Amino acid sequence: MFVRSFSIQHWTRSSLLLAVVSVSATAASIVSAQEAEGEPSEPPKVSFFREVRPILQEHCQGCHQPAKRGGDYVLTDFAALGTPGESEEPVVVPGDPDSSNLIVQIVPRDGNAAMPKDKPPLHEEQIEVLRRWIEQGAEDDTPLSNQVTIDAEHPPVYTQPPVVTSVAVAPQGDWLAVSGYHEVLLFAVT
Repeated sequence: MFVRSFSIQHWTRSSLLLAVVSVSATAASIVSAQEAEGEPSEPPKVSFFREVRPILQEHCQGCHQPAKRGGDYVLTDFAALGTPGESEEPVVVPGDPDSSNLIVQIVPRDGNAAMPKDKPPLHEEQIEVLRRWIEQGAEDDTPLSNQVTIDAEHPPVYTQPPVVTSVAVAPQGDWLAVSGYHEVLLFAVT
């Protein structure tokens, strides 16, 4: 008797499992058929931080930075991408790649691109990434942790005391230099 009830339970479970698998497979095929018949899906959103920024770093920022403003363009700062340069054309016009001077300069015409200057042109895939990013609105998705600016007005904030590797006083005694890893801090002695 016990064996018989076990067999019935076993068959009931197996039938239920088979029904669930059949319904799932049917639903999946319906969804994939609808996707195939519907409009093509949009290309994935281009990431400024992961895709665009590395292209700009490799090919543009050597000449277009605060210390060396080629064409009066700065490509090291996202906020500066909308600022016009010497040509009075903005680097990037969100949503309009053809009006963006970046695209105008990097797309080869007759086999030659204006930028990067005296270097091989960007690969078609890189140009397409930049074009799609601008078409999608040229948004900055840089994580907050990477947006920290460290300069004279915004020195680093340490979570623990920094390592001091050396200390020196200017010959006149009016400046104290304290060096740590990757920095030298100058203090006016009064």
